[in-house]
Amino acid sequence: MGRDPRTGEKVHVPEKRVLYFRPGTELRERVNVEHVEQRDRIEEIAYIFFALIVLRWRRSLCSRLGVDKDITKMNKLLKQLLLVCVCLFALSGQATADSLPDAERAYNAKDYAKAAKLFRPLAEQGNAKAQFNLGLMYGNGQGVPQDYKETVKWYRLAAEQGDASAQYNLGLMYRIGQGVPQDYKEAVKWYRLAAEQGDADAQEKLGIMYEFGKGVPQDYVLAYMWYNIPAANTTDSENKKLLTEFRDSIAKHMTAKQIAEAQELAIKCTANKFKGC
Repeated sequence: MGRDPRTGEKVHVPEKRVLYFRPGTELRERVNVEHVEQRDRIEEIAYIFFALIVLRWRRSLCSRLGVDKDITKMNKLLKQLLLVCVCLFALSGQATADSLPDAERAYNAKDYAKAAKLFRPLAEQGNAKAQFNLGLMYGNGQGVPQDYKETVKWYRLAAEQGDASAQYNLGLMYRIGQGVPQDYKEAVKWYRLAAEQGDADAQEKLGIMYEFGKGVPQDYVLAYMWYNIPAANTTDSENKKLLTEFRDSIAKHMTAKQIAEAQELAIKCTANKFKGC
């Protein structure tokens, strides 16, 4: 990583972001059955609920007509159908849980076409991790044609669900104008949301935005604060060194009082878990 000689910004492209896999967790073994796609299960459940409505209507009609002999049988049938619904919901959730590790394994094996195929239905069902990963694959042209508008689409869906990595990458797309018109204010908005969740990259990017006055008024105190927070918390020695250099470079333009203020703000921001900084 380094500075762009034209803008002074730290160079960081979205392709360098890794897939959203949880570190330290093992993927479950693949279940050797063919999963029915989630939307098919939803259709099945919809049909069952429709049948339940019809049966309830019939029961109400029979009661009004004084026909009681079939009520007990219908009650048993209703209970059985409800049990089937519960089972289908459980199987549907299991299919989603099993498919995500399968998609991750396919990606790690560089079978990008298969990974994209597996991520897509999960993303369409609203799985934020799958949405982020599919967006990343569109950005890199892995298993799908490179399409930055699709990248932004999937990042946004995941970001709106609170996924910090998606928020960071969406902010980056707005900052560099890739897949969307360049908009520094939107970039700051998404960086801030990710930074509030403790995303160190987003915190650093907020430092850059405040240092150069992009999307926000130029403010060395806040820039220093946002550089100082990840510098103090990172365990990566190289990144710590780089962030410290960024922080110290703007300290040359600040008074001792401003530096003390920035350091105090960084302590308060960290104590408040990065909220309201």
